[in-house]
Amino acid sequence: MKKGRRPVDLMNKAITKGTLSTGKKFWQCISSNCRYRASGNAQQDRVYKHAAGCEALGRTHPDVRQAIVDLQSGTSLGALLQQESTANSHSEPLSSRASSPLSSAGTKKQKVEGEIWKWAREGGKAKRREEREKTQQLADHMIMQLICVRGLVPNILNSPEWKELMHILNPNYNPTSAKKFSNTIIPKEAAFVRKEQLKVLHESENITITFDGNSTRRDSIYFVHATTDQNSYFIEGHIGSDTHHTTKWVTDRLLKVSMSFNHQLLY
Repeated sequence: MKKGRRPVDLMNKAITKGTLSTGKKFWQCISSNCRYRASGNAQQDRVYKHAAGCEALGRTHPDVRQAIVDLQSGTSLGALLQQESTANSHSEPLSSRASSPLSSAGTKKQKVEGEIWKWAREGGKAKRREEREKTQQLADHMIMQLICVRGLVPNILNSPEWKELMHILNPNYNPTSAKKFSNTIIPKEAAFVRKEQLKVLHESENITITFDGNSTRRDSIYFVHATTDQNSYFIEGHIGSDTHHTTKWVTDRLLKVSMSFNHQLLY
């Protein structure tokens, strides 16, 4: 994403807005090849959720889609926790940093006792605030894994029983709504995970790409996986209900995946 580009400007680059004859507002994907439309005012989380996974937008406006994917990835819980872990490993413990101003206060007699106590109170509040934010991030990250990996039904998060359980376990945790998980936390994490996967695949030499399908009652769904010597990664999913699954249709999708981690397919 270009330096200085604000999120709201980026959002407006991904959509067009309109008003129906009834007076109701709507917004839709900027790509002429995409039929996605949503009623109401455009909300950043919903726009980014669609744009990050929109193949049509990637074909017609690749720079816009990539900027949104990068923004989503960089602000995900996984990315924030990773950055914090890296920062902590390269810095001195918080306890030693917090004590340093007090230890040096004795050598600076001009500092009055009131100022020291004021700093101590403010430092204590800041530390508690950091701890609450860290607890919130860690808990939300684990709940997100329970939803995506273990099949926890998101609607449970809105129930009074769930909120009471969270309060019992930790009163400092503020239960996050199912809507925020669906529209913000999970889409951001998906972008982050994909970026981390591509890093691994970019450094791998022997990769097997598989393309297989399944069907629901409504749609034909095709999955792309990349397998290294040790692990298998889900890369993309395609809905192919309204298309002819020709050699070109399959090849285009596999070539796109191969190019994303700088490998060539062998036929």
